[in-house]
Amino acid sequence: MTCTSCQREIADNSSFCPFCGTAQPAAPSVQGGPAPTSLPGSTLPPATPAMPAAPMAPVPPPAAGFPPAAPAPAGAWSGSTPGVGAGGPPLDQGKATMALMLAIGGIILDLGGCCCFGVPALAGIGLGVAAFIMGRNELEDIAGGFVSQESQGMANGAKIAGIVAIVLGVLSFFGGIALALFGALGGAQN
Repeated sequence: MTCTSCQREIADNSSFCPFCGTAQPAAPSVQGGPAPTSLPGSTLPPATPAMPAAPMAPVPPPAAGFPPAAPAPAGAWSGSTPGVGAGGPPLDQGKATMALMLAIGGIILDLGGCCCFGVPALAGIGLGVAAFIMGRNELEDIAGGFVSQESQGMANGAKIAGIVAIVLGVLSFFGGIALALFGALGGAQN
């Protein structure tokens, strides 16, 4: 059976076309010839046959000098939608490891901030902010399907370690300033 609208082959006795959704007229009865257009004794006018659909326009041939496009191999990315698995782009390895290393470096600088008037703590705060932002962006990429799920734990760890580096850096900075002030006041009293 052919759809009256899109001219595609559909199952016999289908009420609707699965491709375009157009309602199909009732198929003729197999036993007694054509299907009746109205029931005997009915006051309804006979049904009118559906208008035949216009033929589909032919597909133009490719431009001269260009060969037709070859079909993509199975499992290749077509570029249409991002995602995980066949049909999606190759997954990015992610930046969770880099974010975690920045957070650890920020914590190390924060610990040395008390002895140098709090100056290293400022760099530690900056690294903590960078680690937090990178970890958050990595989690968003994982949720969007652009990065493998394997790096989710490391991205969460980088985000948390970035927060720790920020808080520790602020405490270390003010602790370094406090030690410098106490040292200056103690030297002035002597």
